[in-house]
Amino acid sequence: MTLQVLHSAMVGAPTISGQSGTLTTMLKACLVDGFGLVTLDSLVVAGGIATATRAAGHSQSVGDSVTIAGATPGGLNGDKVVLTATVNTFTFDATGVSDQTATGTITAKVTPLGWTREFNATNVEVFRSPNVAGTRHYLRVDDGGAEPRDARVVSYETMSDVSTGTNPSPSAAQLSGGGFWTKSNTANSTVRGWVLAGDDRTFYLSVNHSGNSAYSTYAFGDIESFKSGGDAYGSMLQCSNVTISTQNSGSQASDVDYLDSETTTHLGTYLSRSYTGLGTSILGKRAMPFPMAAFATGVRSGATGFWQYPNGPDGGLYLARPMVFETALAAIRGRMRGIHVCPQAIGNATFSHLEEVTGVTGLSGRNLKAVNSNTGVFFYDRTGPW
Repeated sequence: MTLQVLHSAMVGAPTISGQSGTLTTMLKACLVDGFGLVTLDSLVVAGGIATATRAAGHSQSVGDSVTIAGATPGGLNGDKVVLTATVNTFTFDATGVSDQTATGTITAKVTPLGWTREFNATNVEVFRSPNVAGTRHYLRVDDGGAEPRDARVVSYETMSDVSTGTNPSPSAAQLSGGGFWTKSNTANSTVRGWVLAGDDRTFYLSVNHSGNSAYSTYAFGDIESFKSGGDAYGSMLQCSNVTISTQNSGSQASDVDYLDSETTTHLGTYLSRSYTGLGTSILGKRAMPFPMAAFATGVRSGATGFWQYPNGPDGGLYLARPMVFETALAAIRGRMRGIHVCPQAIGNATFSHLEEVTGVTGLSGRNLKAVNSNTGVFFYDRTGPW
């Protein structure tokens, strides 16, 4: 399993904008191919640690997975976890490899999440998890529609070609043509920031679609289901229910700030089927597992209805994973994987965007990455496993 937190500021990262095909290209790079391929100046092993050097810089940071190829001895090749990193070097574990300078034309790239590309057409991609422990449902992304600022997304339980599948989620009755993943509020080449976090079963995509620090967050993949005996339909697709053009002044409700806003017209969490295994796609709901007066995460300091930060009794930062509900059956289906939200008034200055956060109450030994929006903060688990 590869767990990655990737973002648009990494060296060689693909870009997205309000133009057709930019999102499918970015997703293919992050999920399937990797990106940022460079040739190393040297790779030296000493004391079981390999040090890679590239004077022109690289994309790696501590905890990232990097794919090494072309090295002799061959034990240095493959997916490696970065132990330390500077502007021009990074290290990884090379236990079992004797002290030496590796030979060959040695390359390094950002490791993809390991998903498969099942079908494709012009500006259309179909992705699938390879993990047999999960649902392995399909995600179809159409980034070539009439509105280039939005891609259309649909999940299927099975697919036989790029446009044919069974039990779409959302269904045609729920949202004809699928949900929307907004890339930009302008239909031009203006580059928008993004963060993609995930493993080989679930990923989240946070997009700075308006360029004003507000990230809308979408998701696809498995939830941590509470159903005993396994949950063959425990997959979700999180999307907007409306195009960017219908939003007020070209802005979109931010999934970062309002995790429960799918109860409005904007955002939706669609589950493949109910926990009973019967029927077709259902509309679920996410919510914070805290007693709260509202449903934002890490809302700005001074907001009413939120708990103080740091927590008075112990100075702690408290986080939890959002719950996933089936509203029709009043059932708690499970929890979202790898994402943590906060009931405290952190504000937007306590943690910088993509800051590494450690020492969180109840999450000993785990490092988190903060995603900082204009009114809220949430956190991706970058240690895992999810």
